[in-house]
Amino acid sequence: MSVNTRNSTLVILFAALAVVLTPFIIGTTQSLSQTKPQTAIGFIGDSITVGADGSHNAVQNEIADLGPHYRAVNRGISGTKTSDWTVDNRNFTDAAMIFQSEGVHVVSLMLGTNDAINAYSVVSPEEYASNIKSTIYGLLDRGVDKVIVNYPPFITPGIVTKDTIESSKQAFLDYRTQLDTITTGNARIVRGDTGSYDYFEHHLNELVDGVHPNDKGYQSLGKLWADAYEHLFPQS
Repeated sequence: MSVNTRNSTLVILFAALAVVLTPFIIGTTQSLSQTKPQTAIGFIGDSITVGADGSHNAVQNEIADLGPHYRAVNRGISGTKTSDWTVDNRNFTDAAMIFQSEGVHVVSLMLGTNDAINAYSVVSPEEYASNIKSTIYGLLDRGVDKVIVNYPPFITPGIVTKDTIESSKQAFLDYRTQLDTITTGNARIVRGDTGSYDYFEHHLNELVDGVHPNDKGYQSLGKLWADAYEHLFPQS
């Protein structure tokens, strides 16, 4: 075989190989470009975080709004107060252990409804802040990079006692002041959603019992959370 003939044969073989491999290479490149590790977000909260039946909640709707590159590790527990989540509490230690095993480095925190809901046992702003800080700094000490703190949402008049709304509303305002202080000056403790109280105060039809959102309300709360979190998770 002459040199020219051999070279021509090699050219033909390389051309054929390119035709065969090009779709695979392109497909693989596209696949790699579309592959992105999921960010696990941990959640601590009460029944509003858990959801009325555990299957419809703001967490699921928020993750759906944020997109497929995020997943939730929801450790909310119904009926809990801030005192149920301090570092010496089993709820906290269990959640922290799960977060570590699931690779959670960002935790969303929303507590306060059960601290304020009963007019005769409202948790003081100072105790509320002390409990919340115990949870936050406990998480940061256990490998969490960032804690997102959300305002507790609105509850309607007449829940538990007729004067619940007056005492609770003042408590919520005081709690918000405490949260503003806690989330100032530390890049690892950031403010999340601050609009859910005002939103549900003007959308009472989205609360099924005056406290817990209905399906529409959970969609709205999830959207509020997602909108507040977007700047924390830049899209690439």
